[in-house]
Amino acid sequence: MNLWNRKAKYYDRWRALPLLRHIHRTELEHVRQLLPAHPCRVHLDIGCGTGSGLAVFPQTALRVGADASHTMLLVAQKKQRFLPVQLYAAAPLPFQAHTFDLLTAIGLTEYLPDVQSFFREAHRVAAVGAVFVFTSTPPGFAAWLRILTGARPCARTQQEICTALQST
Repeated sequence: MNLWNRKAKYYDRWRALPLLRHIHRTELEHVRQLLPAHPCRVHLDIGCGTGSGLAVFPQTALRVGADASHTMLLVAQKKQRFLPVQLYAAAPLPFQAHTFDLLTAIGLTEYLPDVQSFFREAHRVAAVGAVFVFTSTPPGFAAWLRILTGARPCARTQQEICTALQST
């Protein structure tokens, strides 16, 4: 976790580099297209990082940003208004079952060694009829470049993601 706490200080500047900014904006635009047309009441953004993606999501009565890095949450709080919740590795999400009607996890699954448990937890805290939007990085050269930033990616094929989702 120290890695993400250290990254928090320069993460937004790094993402402002032209190529990375283009990739991030394109990803968020695609996510925006997936969002429901109907209003959501309670939103959980898992792995919210520095909060740069929160602006894409619709305003809700309650917005919760959860991340494993306390420093990332502090940076995000300065930019967005939301309830911050620190997550702990391999621990269940600290929320009651059937709480959120919108769940998002953008740029998170590729850092989770056990994506099946994550999907199970997301399903548990999702309300009946909830919308769950997440991204997943497939295996490839670009995915493995994350090693240069100190991260250890867990890129998965579409079939691996489908299998994990079906087992929840």
